[in-house]
Amino acid sequence: MKVRKILPAVALACSVLAPSVLSTSTPLVASAATSESTASEVQKVKLYDLYVNVPYSEDQYSFVRSETSEEVRVEIIDKSTGKKVDAYGETIPSVKLNSKVQPQASSDGYYSNRNVYRDVKVDDFATVRINLNLYMYTLPGSSFMQINEINGVDIVAASTGYYDVVSPNVYAKSSTGSLPTTSVSVSGSGVIDTTYSQSGGVNIEIFGYTLGSNHHYRKPFSVSWTYSLY
Repeated sequence: MKVRKILPAVALACSVLAPSVLSTSTPLVASAATSESTASEVQKVKLYDLYVNVPYSEDQYSFVRSETSEEVRVEIIDKSTGKKVDAYGETIPSVKLNSKVQPQASSDGYYSNRNVYRDVKVDDFATVRINLNLYMYTLPGSSFMQINEINGVDIVAASTGYYDVVSPNVYAKSSTGSLPTTSVSVSGSGVIDTTYSQSGGVNIEIFGYTLGSNHHYRKPFSVSWTYSLY
């Protein structure tokens, strides 16, 4: 699968991503995507070093956390259906001393590239991943951290199935208006494109898809959220 990179802190409309791998045995199953606007409150969830604001209330959703030596991932599960509707993750960095200063200096810190992502489930057969790469500075022995740069952000199809992600558009910027910062906001949008008209014997239009002139069914999606260090 070819990934189209988006330049940091710049909103750009991208060309169509390469098609996902099609399965010949897995049936197309669609469901009405969970709307963020229906959430009654916003929760702040800790990943590794970064926090993420998630638009889901604890009375309606479960937050399932898993952690390995390389990654922290939190999945959001709808309690009424038992289905995953969203997921957030952060890779755990390999710590290296900053080569720009002398190691013995008391003010030594280290820089690291940090990857965070969000898996947005648009339908049962379509999941979109938004990746964000940050360049961070950490001062060991204290609580001081900062985000120095936004290296890049992109949208990819996160699952294989009968769909493509077309017209992807994504933007990441400092929430404080400048860099370095302690908070970054992300906005993303695109269109799920499929040639299949039925899902379990039901016309896919019932799930919000519209038929285009090229006989493809399409459904737009849009998301926005914030990462922070505190």
